[in-house]
Amino acid sequence: KRGTLITLHINKDSDEFLDSFRLRSIITKYSNYIPFPIFLKDLDKKEKEEKINEGDPLWLKDKKDIKKEDYKQFYNNISLNFDDPLKTIHYNAEGVINYKALLYLPTNQPMDLFNSDRKNKIKLYVQKVFITDECNEIIPNWLRFIPGVIDSQDISLNISREMLQNNPVITKIKKGITTKILNEFTTFANKENNKYLSFWKNFGAVIKEGLYELNEYHEKILSLVRFENSLDSTFISLNDYEKKMIKNQKEIYYFANTDKEHIKNSPQLEVFLDKKIPVLFMTDAVDEFWLQNVKYKKFDFKSITKGKVDLSKFGDEKKGKNKDKNKKLNSNINDLINVLKNELKDKISDVILSERLTKSPVLLLADESGMDINMEKLMKMHNQKTPTSKKILEINSDHPMIIKISENLKKINHKKAANLLLDQANILDGNTLSNPSEYIENLTELFIN
Repeated sequence: KRGTLITLHINKDSDEFLDSFRLRSIITKYSNYIPFPIFLKDLDKKEKEEKINEGDPLWLKDKKDIKKEDYKQFYNNISLNFDDPLKTIHYNAEGVINYKALLYLPTNQPMDLFNSDRKNKIKLYVQKVFITDECNEIIPNWLRFIPGVIDSQDISLNISREMLQNNPVITKIKKGITTKILNEFTTFANKENNKYLSFWKNFGAVIKEGLYELNEYHEKILSLVRFENSLDSTFISLNDYEKKMIKNQKEIYYFANTDKEHIKNSPQLEVFLDKKIPVLFMTDAVDEFWLQNVKYKKFDFKSITKGKVDLSKFGDEKKGKNKDKNKKLNSNINDLINVLKNELKDKISDVILSERLTKSPVLLLADESGMDINMEKLMKMHNQKTPTSKKILEINSDHPMIIKISENLKKINHKKAANLLLDQANILDGNTLSNPSEYIENLTELFIN
């Protein structure tokens, strides 16, 4: 017979490589797609030899020759997911760098999607020979949910994992597949909006991590993001938001809070709903981090729970001026403000008349130079040593309770009334009271008086 016979002698401490199951796993992992058949025969068991490797990789076939079932089977094999792929991205890249890619968009969220140690599921091949499935540099971490295969002819077969980390070919492949994936997302969003929204709800929080990183894809990602909005509770793009902006609006208003139900019922929204000013609901923890460094076109993002929001230029300007004048002339309200400032000086930074409350009596705001309310909550949830910052207490001078308290300051206990209003503001902000019994006591006494 023609050819070469190679005999390997195995050390006693390496007899695991004589196990048929171990050999089978090594062959299918590293040499499953080489163009030569590999047979395995267990001489001890006197079994017939069995062909182990497949030999013909799916990603090298012409797309028109591949059945939908074949794509699905391959997806399930490499991703270990049990769902059907939502989209298949199969293409050849030719030019300065040549490679073939077969990538998938999952339908469902993997259970370990947000695990801190989760790696991507991209398998790297060189000329059909498996190299590694631990190449973190081949796709951004914010696309880690996309499984697939990359096969390049421009990487050496004997490249080490260390060399992969700073390899210029890998860097160019990463740029190429990232651009391709984002373009596919854009086409998906434009042509199949409802299906895209389902996809976004599953994976949007991960994709937005790309806005927190310093990279060249911010503009592309911003065109893909979707948020629920205050006007009609539908999910909209930033381009849709721009169309909903009212006259003279120069900022994109948002409300960040991971409690979706709290957002919809919060007093923070009252004036925005009254004036029909759209507010985006930022309900993913990652939102607080990328919002600080990103603009959309010429628009800054403005939190409605932090600092002063000037809404005087919206709505009935004459009515607004008269209302402000009446507030300034009300001496009882001014006396109440002074009482609150004095009694709560160790707990809050300031007390001001609210321009955003239309129904509720009070609310809390973060100082313009401080940490946003939601960010502070997130930091504390993750056991970060974050000191509690003093908030601004806003009061609604048109609310009957505020008016009644201001008119009866001589009859009530100032300290108890002040703490009562602060507790109410905390409740409306979704905070747990440190001393609920004291709140009930103060409330009861105020009712009696």
